Amino acid sequence: MRYLYFTLLVALLSLNACRFTVPNTGDGQALLESGVFGERVPAWVNQTKQESIRGTDSGIIPSNYSVPSAIKTSRTVAETGVLDTERARREAEESEEKEETLAAVREEEVEAEISPLDRIEQECPGLESAVSDALRTEARGARVRKYESLAVRCPGSSDLWFWLAKDYQEAGQLVQAARSFERVLLVAPENEAAKALLAVVKEKLNRGSTVTP
Repeated sequence: MRYLYFTLLVALLSLNACRFTVPNTGDGQALLESGVFGERVPAWVNQTKQESIRGTDSGIIPSNYSVPSAIKTSRTVAETGVLDTERARREAEESEEKEETLAAVREEEVEAEISPLDRIEQECPGLESAVSDALRTEARGARVRKYESLAVRCPGSSDLWFWLAKDYQEAGQLVQAARSFERVLLVAPENEAAKALLAVVKEKLNRGSTVTP
């Protein structure tokens, strides 16, 4: 008889064990308030008090979801790669612009280093000897005649026209000087010295200065 009662008790306990469900938030709070746990409150009861955790009939689940660190890391790596690529592109463009600027500066420096004789030789080959002879001529009248002849032979030389204009100006031949400075600017519009001297000559002409024939 006792064996029969024992068997029935075991069966009842087994049925109750199979029907056990995970306690929800309300169950945990009720058990806590009733003093069932005493001083040793289970961790899952404490977790139900946290704002980031909520209880359901199926148990306790977090109320907030955050991106896993691995995904955050991969996203950060990808974004960093895009930024690095963009930065490299900008640096390459800036480097190219700097190289172009330096090349232009070097070209201007090279042009500035070319002497008037070299420019005249490039413009009109074969005149180097005659130009050197004119430059060594001390008498202004004779030098002017040589410059006039050279300017006719090499009309594209701004240097020859400028030297001729200067001698005309110093000799008081202002009309001829103005015409020669204008020829300089026709060939080399950026020649600031010729612009300034032409303005001076024209101002003297406007004031009615005496023109030496």
